Amino acid sequence: MPVTLLAAYAAPALVLAALYLPLFTYVTPFYAEERGVSLAAIGTAWILIRLFDAVSDPVIGWLSDRTPGRLGRRRLWIAAAVPVIAVSTWMAFVPPEDAGIGHAAFWLFMVTLGWSMAQTPFYAWGAEIAPGYRERLAVTSWREAMVLIGTIASTILYVAGGEGGEGLTAVALFVAVALPVVVGLSLWRVPDPEQPAGVAQPAGLTVGEGW
Repeated sequence: MPVTLLAAYAAPALVLAALYLPLFTYVTPFYAEERGVSLAAIGTAWILIRLFDAVSDPVIGWLSDRTPGRLGRRRLWIAAAVPVIAVSTWMAFVPPEDAGIGHAAFWLFMVTLGWSMAQTPFYAWGAEIAPGYRERLAVTSWREAMVLIGTIASTILYVAGGEGGEGLTAVALFVAVALPVVVGLSLWRVPDPEQPAGVAQPAGLTVGEGW
């Protein structure tokens, strides 16, 4: 598989990973310390959100398996997730001064919903564009390398931004700007096969070729 194809597919993983660490590490203490939200309240909100994830992830996977359209099953869901993630990340990470538990719970829920809309089809897409074991190994390696880079980048952004609310603002700005760019690159360069690689490919589409 061409390196350009592997890089184009894996690029969204960098930005999604940059969102993951602050979301589950820095956001809760920020709301507790800088917005006065009760830790018990935000902890309860997180429990309910994660319980919803246990349902939403398999449902989104099932729906993406059955989504028709010229854009493709996986790519359509990933494209739809971009505005959800960009807007909800900004609202969750850069809340108004009077933001309370209602604001935090709603926008954190929307961030994780957008995450599920992108992440579940994204991983399935990686398996489908690779026709064999070596190709799947390459796809997975590139994707996980981007996850590592994104995790490091988010830490650097958070610390460089000044930690707390300023650090979260830096991360949110990065996600809002970078995610549409990298997803657009993937949608343009990486195909979305109608059937899993190694089963039966639709006429006129060769796995590993861009559109």
